[in-house]
Amino acid sequence: FPDNAIAIDAMRDGVHLAGHVSIPSYTRANALQQYAYVNGRPVRDKLIAGAIRGAFADVLPRDRHAVTVLFLSLDPSTVDVNVHPAKADVRFRDPGLVRGLIVGAIREALAGAGIRAA
Repeated sequence: FPDNAIAIDAMRDGVHLAGHVSIPSYTRANALQQYAYVNGRPVRDKLIAGAIRGAFADVLPRDRHAVTVLFLSLDPSTVDVNVHPAKADVRFRDPGLVRGLIVGAIREALAGAGIRAA
């Protein structure tokens, strides 16, 4: 994965996103290798998954999924981790900000690596 990954590092309104995403030629048939952490806690979140899918929509077929490892850091008061008993789901106070940051940062990183929509 490291040889086929692009680094992500972005900040917007107090929310920091860091990590790596795969190049479009390094994909999987499912999203099981998309890892996300919010303030160090591993999560499986529909908003984050949707943002990743949206960011890659122009460069990947619908049946392919990027490999990702993303770390979101934000003020704990702006995220509710008590949505799910196992704390695997989270709810953001400003979901639009988080989605926009993820989509924008991934698209910017892809463009910076010379990857454009087909």
